[in-house]
Amino acid sequence: MPSSHSDTDETQSEKNDRIYSTIFAEEFETNRESVSGLSMESTSMWDSLEHMYLIAALEEAFDVVFEPEDVIAFDSFKAGRDILRSYGIEI
Repeated sequence: MPSSHSDTDETQSEKNDRIYSTIFAEEFETNRESVSGLSMESTSMWDSLEHMYLIAALEEAFDVVFEPEDVIAFDSFKAGRDILRSYGIEI
């Protein structure tokens, strides 16, 4: 399979990863290449209000409703990927 980034050649996992990274980039006003290291602890913009905007955007994009304990545990880009996987999202 050629390494193309068009929608037709993307796997579901690649598409979901792109969507996930784009949401992070938009919420934290950065580029997609810079989001993988983001965490609540290291990102001053990531306050409680921004956290809820992020959660809402992800719930809408992936058609999920996070359990309260997952909202609390969602404290980094990496943790969010793991949480989405626990909801059956390929990412």
